[in-house]
Formats: sequence, C-alpha cells, structure tokens
Amino acid sequence: MVRVKALAGVAAAAALATAADPAAAQSLCEQREAFLMRLAQTQAEAPIAIGLSATGSVIEVLASRDGNFTILVTTPSGTTCLVAHGEGWHAIGTDAKPQATL
Repeated sequence: MVRVKALAGVAAAAALATAADPAAAQSLCEQREAFLMRLAQTQAEAPIAIGLSATGSVIEVLASRDGNFTILVTTPSGTTCLVAHGEGWHAIGTDAKPQATL
C-alpha cells in the first residue's frame, strides 16, 4: 500500500508537470495495449508489478532484464499515460510486503 501511494504521488507530479504543455501530455498517453507492445518490442520490458491507487487508477511497473523500466498509469476512464522511464531498476524482493506505518 505504501508503494502504491508513492507511485500515485509520482503520477500526480508527472500530471502537474505535463499539464502546462498540452502537446507534451498528449504524446505521453495512448492505448495501454500499444504501450505494452511497443515496450516489449523496443525495450524488452514486461509488467513486473501492478497496484490500484486510491483514485482508482491502475499503476504498472514494467522492466527489462537489463534494468530499463517504465511506470504507466491507467485512469478509470481507460487512458494510459507514461509517468516515468529510466534505467537501473533493481527488484528488492519477490515476496516483499509493505511494512505497517504508524
């Protein structure tokens, strides 16, 4: 849950950053299937994590074996947008569970 909230924060920051430039925001959003196909073909990325934000958006992390990664957000209306893309992804653990916070 903590990780999902952190990713939702990243998504909100990206939305604010692109809101000032509508052309940039449009180029970062498309059909989810198109993102998945392109990232698989060009970056060898596949989904490795998924979560649901408090607003109902689906947050997905895709990564490749060489450490490239992409974070996508799909809104309840079905629009999928790129939130982040980078390199150096390292999985912490496959069975990692969030720690309770006070």
